[in-house]
Formats: sequence, C-alpha cells, structure tokens
Amino acid sequence: MIKKIRIVGEVAVVTATADFHPLRQLKQLAKELGSLGFEGVVLFDLLAVNGTTPLYIAAQNNHVDIVHTLLKKGAKVDQQDKNNATALTISALIGNAEMVKVLIKHGAKVDHKASNGFTPLILAAQNGHTNVIEVLLESGAKIDLQNDDGVTALMWAGLHDHADTVKTLLQKGANTSLKSKKGKTAAEIAKDPAIVELLKSGAK
Repeated sequence: MIKKIRIVGEVAVVTATADFHPLRQLKQLAKELGSLGFEGVVLFDLLAVNGTTPLYIAAQNNHVDIVHTLLKKGAKVDQQDKNNATALTISALIGNAEMVKVLIKHGAKVDHKASNGFTPLILAAQNGHTNVIEVLLESGAKIDLQNDDGVTALMWAGLHDHADTVKTLLQKGANTSLKSKKGKTAAEIAKDPAIVELLKSGAK
C-alpha cells in the first residue's frame, strides 16, 4: 500500500508498506502523482520494497506487451535490483528468448554482471537455455566471461549436464582451457562422462 508520495525535483519518492507491488499499482501511482501535478517517466523507475522495478517484474512474469509499454514510456532498461540484476538478467535466467530480444533491442547491456559476477549468458548456460544463448551471442555477448569464482558459461553448462548447451558453446568458440579460481577446466568440472569427453574433444 502506498503511504506517502513526495516530489523532489523530477524524482517521485514513494513510501510504501511491504505488500507494495508496483506493477499492480501503476494506475494508483499514476492517479496520485497526477493529483500532485507530477508528469514524467520517473514513475516507471520507482523501486519496490525488494528493489525491483515494474520492468523487472513484467519481464519476470513474461509480459512482453507490458515491457514494451514501460520501455516506450521511458523505463530504464538496465535498472538494477538489490542483487544488481536487471530485466535482462531475469529473462536469461528463466529462458525467455523473446523477452531477451526485446530488451537488447532497447539497449540492454548483454554482458551486465549481477551479484557474484553472473552474466545473462552464464545464467542461461547454467539452466540449459540454448535458445537464449544463441540470441545473446548473436547480440555480441562475450562467450568466455568468468564470474567471481572464475567459472564460465561453458563450465556451468557442463556441470549441470546440459549437453546441447555445451555443444552450442563449443561450436561458437568457447575456450575449453580456461580455469576457474579453483584451477579446474570445464572438463574437470563436468560430471557426466559423455560431456567430459565432449569437452576434451573440443579442447583439441
């Protein structure tokens, strides 16, 4: 519930209770901001209690039409939540290739690092979303970026037994000789014998 709205220059400062849900209460926000004589796009960048924005929530729930509307109205495509995650981060994580395309088209940073250095590509690989990986790579994502533990997309795909994802990454030129901070390569991290062999073959 919205408790108080205060206008500071071009910024609307909203005080809300813990049950505040920005996506469901956009109309209420718009009405109350309008009564205060406030006009602008800042409405769409207000942070919820948990640090997310309406854009993030719309992406998380696969509402492509709402995402289009929010971006058209000026929402910041790379606004981060408390974990440094963006709308593209969550879209890659859940495997929504269409949403990924929309966000990238509007300027989302393809190699943005969320908490612990996880990029959209790494998250997609970790969950076996090969279609998302292809979109990200076609959009210029760096295939061998490592997270804070030195683990790459290829290493994550191998660890979680995503054979098709491993094959795609190898075909796209992923480096099999890179090592994590623990000194292990993708082949040494993988558990499935078939994937281990695939990674060793790809290293040749």
